[in-house]
Amino acid sequence: MKIELGKIDDTPNKKDDFVAQYDQRGVLVYQAFPPEVKISSRQFQEGFRLNRTSWIKTSFLWIMNRSGWASKTGQEKVICAKISREFFNYLLSNATRTEEMTKSTHKPEILVQYDPDRDIFGNKLSRKAIQLGLRGQALESYASAAIISLKDITSLVVEQRRRIIEKDYDLVRIPLERPYEF
Repeated sequence: MKIELGKIDDTPNKKDDFVAQYDQRGVLVYQAFPPEVKISSRQFQEGFRLNRTSWIKTSFLWIMNRSGWASKTGQEKVICAKISREFFNYLLSNATRTEEMTKSTHKPEILVQYDPDRDIFGNKLSRKAIQLGLRGQALESYASAAIISLKDITSLVVEQRRRIIEKDYDLVRIPLERPYEF
């Protein structure tokens, strides 16, 4: 899996637009886990739990904000998954917005939430980030069939965190993301 790196672009987007790194075949999504989660090149091996909601994010900087650049307890390992575009589009088409959850008594398998994206310091950007909460059959499909490739990118994350701490801002590289075309 190749992750294209560059500098941040804070291009504002419309209400339901969000950024991602993607190609015709797949979309990159990020998750942060405890160190004991193990992966192979295409599957979660140990520590990945199918009995709870698992959130995937398309914005690298949003997951960096959430995980403290892989420094928060239980979020020290950052995984990048390339999932099929077909599956990702299915998730988008069938997701229930989190703000609609109070109006419904059923528990949907796919949730979607839009949040302000973040810069390297955690400040809110004008563009939006998306996260998808998966559970039940949607989570099982993600973990068993939708993944094209998995990569532990913790060393990349730690290196960028070090550059920020040392104020080498011009050397910070993040995945190049653009508005997602659905």
